[in-house]
Amino acid sequence: MTRTTHRLAAAIVFVSLLVMLLGCGSGASAGSSRPKAPAATPTATIEPVTQAYLTVLRQYYMPFLGDETLEKNRCGIPALFGSLAVVKSLMSFCGQFESKALASAQTLLDHLKTVTPPTQWKTADEKLKQAIQVTITFHAKKLQAINTQNAAQYKEVNGTGPVMAGLYCDPIGQINAGLPLSSALPVPEQSACS
Repeated sequence: MTRTTHRLAAAIVFVSLLVMLLGCGSGASAGSSRPKAPAATPTATIEPVTQAYLTVLRQYYMPFLGDETLEKNRCGIPALFGSLAVVKSLMSFCGQFESKALASAQTLLDHLKTVTPPTQWKTADEKLKQAIQVTITFHAKKLQAINTQNAAQYKEVNGTGPVMAGLYCDPIGQINAGLPLSSALPVPEQSACS
């Protein structure tokens, strides 16, 4: 191996370890593929419309969040802070994570469209669907950069990730306001919510 290859490998290992140690503010450890969903405990006080909406969120939002966290930790952060050479080497590896994150976002959006949100969450539902659509576009642009081998574009699109993550703060916060703390849903990146 050449000296440059050793440095590149060391940089990738360092960034990966740093991401794992810090957890990057996601609320999930970097080594886990999916955050744990709060236990679903239906009670007699939750209306059927609310329960149906929460069931869809728990069933599809949590896997979506896990795929987003995995993509961010394995690809997004290293690409954001790596040189173009590092980004180029990551791109072939990251296609699978981008595809899975995009598919999870689309699945979540599709299922949210099948349930009626409770009255108190109609605005949150609209904002959540908009945030998911932005996420779908985000991953589609990253996949386009991978497919065209455009490392600069991949790096540039990754730079918009924290802004995108912030779009989830308000709608998830509104939904969480109506839930017991033990049932609260996490946001993709808590640090984006300040």
